[in-house]
Amino acid sequence: MAKIGIIIPAHNEERALAGCLRALAAQDYDGEVEVVVAANGCTDDTAAVARDSAPSMPAGWTVTVLEQEAAGKSAALNAADAHLEAPLRVYLDADIVLDPSAIRELAAALSVSGPYLAQPRLVPARTAKKAFAVSSFVRVWSSLPYVRNEVLGVGCYAVNAEGRALWGDFPHFGADDTFVRLRFGSDQKRVVRSATMTVFFPMSLTELVRVRARWCRLGREVRRAEETLPESERGRSLRALAYLAKRPRLWVDGGIFSVIWVCAMLLSFAPGGASSWARASSSPVRA
Repeated sequence: MAKIGIIIPAHNEERALAGCLRALAAQDYDGEVEVVVAANGCTDDTAAVARDSAPSMPAGWTVTVLEQEAAGKSAALNAADAHLEAPLRVYLDADIVLDPSAIRELAAALSVSGPYLAQPRLVPARTAKKAFAVSSFVRVWSSLPYVRNEVLGVGCYAVNAEGRALWGDFPHFGADDTFVRLRFGSDQKRVVRSATMTVFFPMSLTELVRVRARWCRLGREVRRAEETLPESERGRSLRALAYLAKRPRLWVDGGIFSVIWVCAMLLSFAPGGASSWARASSSPVRA
C-alpha cells in the first residue's frame, strides 16, 4: 500500500480540528500514513489537540505538528509539503469530516500512472438550526451539476506523485483548491463517489454571504493570474441559471440562492480582506 501524507493547515481551529481528527482515527486504510497539522498563527489549543490525537490513530499512522508563528495558509501548506516524503498527498481543511473509507478510496483512485487529482463526494452537513435562506442556498448549491460531478477541491483534495509534480510551492493565494485544480485537465480529475466528505456551512445568512463573498474574491484572484481558463471554469453562473430554470421544484430555493449569490458577488468587490482566512464561525463544527 502506498504511503500517504495528510496535510491539515489550521489557524485557531481547536474545535473543528478535533472532529476532523476523530474522523481520521476511524479510517480503515491499513497503509502507512503521516498526518501533518500545520498550526499557524494559533492563539488557542490547536497544536495540543493535534498532538493529543496521536494515540487514537490507526496502526501505522503518525501525527506531526508544525507550529508557525505567523498565520497564512500557503506558508502552512508549503511547510507541511516540505516535511513529507509520501508520494500521495491529501490536503484537508480542519473543518471537514471524512467518512471511514475516504483515505482508502482516494488511495485506490490515485494508484494510476500520470498526474491525477481526486476528491471525495461532497455532502453538506444536515442541521435543523440553519436560517431558512441558508438551507435554500445549500439545497440548490449542492444540487448543481458542477458541484456534484466536478472536482472543486472544497475542503479536501488529493494528488498522486505525478500530480504533485505539476506545481512547486503553493503561491500566496487564499484559494489553494482553485489553484490546484487549474493544474489538471478534465481527464485528470475524478470525484470518488464511494467516499464522502461532510462540509459544514454557516448557520446565519449574514455570515454565509460574507463567506461566499470571500470564496468569490479569492477564486477570482487565482483565475486572474492564469493565462487561459478551461471551459469548465467559464460560464458557471449561466449554466446554474439554466439548470434551475428547467426545475420548477427548485424555483423558490433558486430565487433565494440567486439573491445570495448576487449579494455575495457584489460584496466580493469591496476593498480589503482578499487574503483573509475564510471561516464559517457559526458552523456547528465550531460550536
